[in-house]
Amino acid sequence: MSRGHGRVEALILDLLNGSSEHWSVLALAAAIYGDPADAVRPVHAGAVRRALSNLRRQSKAFSLGRMYVDSRYGQGWPVIAWASKEVARTHVTRLVKAFGTAGIDRSLLALLPAHETGP
Repeated sequence: MSRGHGRVEALILDLLNGSSEHWSVLALAAAIYGDPADAVRPVHAGAVRRALSNLRRQSKAFSLGRMYVDSRYGQGWPVIAWASKEVARTHVTRLVKAFGTAGIDRSLLALLPAHETGP
């Protein structure tokens, strides 16, 4: 029987649900552990990745794929962006309107009503 979310998972949920933006692993680790974003310890980043993986399986955190996130955290290269359900839904709605459904992850398409994804 599950005992609920761990400390890192709960903090990630608070950050994702309290924001209208997407986050990188390094940004989440910096916010949770109080490290400067350019000095996040690998063990902290690993804990955040494991927690995000668990939250993704529970459909509470969504990977938006690789994108250029704030350069302070991504150092100018694409990183995997994570978001809450609402932010992910907004993101995928914009993608579908601009490019159609081809190439969009099924877990993200499932956030949209059937009439928005087409046949």
